[in-house]
Amino acid sequence: MKNNVLSRGVVFIIAVFLLLSMAIELLPGFLHDLNIDSKVLSGGNKLLVIISVISYWLYTRSLRNPNPNAFIRAVYGSMLVKMLVFLLATFIYIKLATSVSKNAIIACLVLYGLYTIVEVAIITQLLKKSPKNA
Repeated sequence: MKNNVLSRGVVFIIAVFLLLSMAIELLPGFLHDLNIDSKVLSGGNKLLVIISVISYWLYTRSLRNPNPNAFIRAVYGSMLVKMLVFLLATFIYIKLATSVSKNAIIACLVLYGLYTIVEVAIITQLLKKSPKNA
């Protein structure tokens, strides 16, 4: 059961990633009209899916811990790490790029919010199914 719940959450995160990736690939003209670099947006999407899957794994692992504070630490730690990695990636992009697409950074921030909403929805479902809450 634990692996089933884990795999369902990861599958959902990956499904969101694939849908966003398809949208980025199918709408390059639309993104160009909005001055959004599709390569930056695609890279941000890939980075966010990796971070989200790792965060999800940490959440599910902390739910098995008998200490109820472990889950809170995992959530806060994951949020902090996700923010710092995203911020570091943004600074690296700004330093290395010859021309910076501010709209692409904003679009990646929107993706960050979307992935956070997806994670919260999945974690809420996990908490409802957790034996600690029964």
